Amino acid sequence: GYIGYNAGHQHFSGVSMQQNGGQLGVMGTFIKNQDFITSVTAYGGGYTNDMDVAGYQDNTANWFAGTAVKTAYNYHPFKDFIFQPNLFASYNAFGQQNWGTDFGIMSMSSTMMNGVNVAPGANLIFNKKTWSLYGTLSYMYFINDKVDGKGGNVEFPNVRMDHGYIQYGLGGTKTWNDKLTAYGQVNFRNAGITGVGFQFGLHYLFDLKLPFHKKKAKAQTVPDTYVKKVYKTLNNNNNA
Repeated sequence: GYIGYNAGHQHFSGVSMQQNGGQLGVMGTFIKNQDFITSVTAYGGGYTNDMDVAGYQDNTANWFAGTAVKTAYNYHPFKDFIFQPNLFASYNAFGQQNWGTDFGIMSMSSTMMNGVNVAPGANLIFNKKTWSLYGTLSYMYFINDKVDGKGGNVEFPNVRMDHGYIQYGLGGTKTWNDKLTAYGQVNFRNAGITGVGFQFGLHYLFDLKLPFHKKKAKAQTVPDTYVKKVYKTLNNNNNA
């Protein structure tokens, strides 16, 4: 299980928007031979949106939810280097946005984004025992939906997104012990969405003793005198 904080900012010709929100989710990961990795996640959340139009304010809220799966495989071309092709697929839904302000008849809207996304990509990882650095490249493709934006009856071509976008970036991880790991990543997006995204996080593993877990039987210590007696008996039988 996990909890996350989300933030975003957009601006267009005197109009600016700031979002803050959070999400809850669950994730499971399958790893085979340390090279084949598959993760599945499901999440949901919401955020508030504060918009400014020429000094006039508007506050709204929105929701989002989705599920996703990502599969990757590690190749080891050189020592400490890993080439990792990967494939990401997801279904996401973001609510429709409609904003109206006390600016007058001015209003803005953004259609609901609801569809399947597929992102083939690859990572190049420099991996050491307790830390790693990596570069990432992928293309996020929208299969069955697109995004439009307009203010009043005016279309914003820079907001329109028909097919997807290219994403590339740099990141790193640091491990302190078997339970605590930190990571950070910066992504750049072009060809559909232009912007910069940041991710930071901590992973901590907890040991939970649940009621349905079976207790392991404790190994009993056999006295040395008993072991010697059994050994002597077996040895005498063999000699006979």
